[in-house]
Amino acid sequence: TEMLSYARPKELRLDSVDLFALALEVVESAAADPSAVGVQLRCEGAAVLCRGDRAQLTGVVLNLVINAMQALAGRGSVCIAVSSAGSWCELAVVDDGPGVPEPLRGRIFEAFYTTRGGGTGLGLAIARGVAERHGGTLELQSPAEGGAVFRMRLPA
Repeated sequence: TEMLSYARPKELRLDSVDLFALALEVVESAAADPSAVGVQLRCEGAAVLCRGDRAQLTGVVLNLVINAMQALAGRGSVCIAVSSAGSWCELAVVDDGPGVPEPLRGRIFEAFYTTRGGGTGLGLAIARGVAERHGGTLELQSPAEGGAVFRMRLPA
């Protein structure tokens, strides 16, 4: 079914969504994932409202957090930082793992591109598609000091 949902994006059901409440919910769900063992999960920020499809945005953030936890392989931390600036809301998933190697950075949002055995390579492609259908963006930043930051910006 993942293939079908990739081929036919679901319609957005727009509501007022508190991104911070959504982030707290994702941390709670992600804590139950096997890759959470040994990883510190936390949220920073305060209530930030955007118009969005809560279920689809939750799926995006959960995907980003689980990817980050898997990259950490049992050591490190993942933080979901929620903020707003002007007419934009921002949700960033920040980890202190190994980061994304330079040659992969341009490709990780491509459909079917994966570095994981058993991965479909659809998670980040779908995530970016959801952000774009909301009128927003999803980008990767790899800070010089290591780790990775996936930054989703959505209209407030």
